[in-house]
Amino acid sequence: MADAETHGWTFASAYNDRHMVTGAATLGLEVAEELPGIDVLHVPIGGGGLAAGIAVALAGLPLQVWAVATEESPTWINWLNTGHAEVVATGPSIAEGLSGPIEPSTLTFPLVHDLLPRALSVNDAQIGHAVAWLTATHQQIVEPSGAAALAAALEAPAELVGARVGVLLTGRNIGLDRYRSLLEQHINAQEQDGRDRT
Repeated sequence: MADAETHGWTFASAYNDRHMVTGAATLGLEVAEELPGIDVLHVPIGGGGLAAGIAVALAGLPLQVWAVATEESPTWINWLNTGHAEVVATGPSIAEGLSGPIEPSTLTFPLVHDLLPRALSVNDAQIGHAVAWLTATHQQIVEPSGAAALAAALEAPAELVGARVGVLLTGRNIGLDRYRSLLEQHINAQEQDGRDRT
């Protein structure tokens, strides 16, 4: 933002921008076309632009859009629980795309607040498991931020039993070393779990 002001450039927020939200809404239209009949759609949330746009596009349809945030960046969990936007402390996460501070004045707050009935949180271990699960089950490489919505679905909240759940995967931007490290952590955790059960 400082560079934009210094050089006369236009700064475009990834979420606090009506054009970004409008662009995200087109994905909501795709969901309505490609996944008719789902009951709940899990959408990852960082600044809220993607979730807001999708929720606007799907408003009026008989499905709910649920936000999925990281435990390390619980801004939206707090905002939706309290009903008002305020500065929330955040920490580092393997899902960098969903992490970091969000200005309370963001235009996404009223949209998300009014249109998304639930926000779930997932931790780094659950996200790493989702990344590995996608590789093992569907041969898909997805970055941690992109797999957060799946991580929540894999936890199988009791209220979703019997529901038809859609999951939005967003992004494959992950380097080989980091990807290998996440898979190794998942394999080691599985092996430890097996030893603990025997």
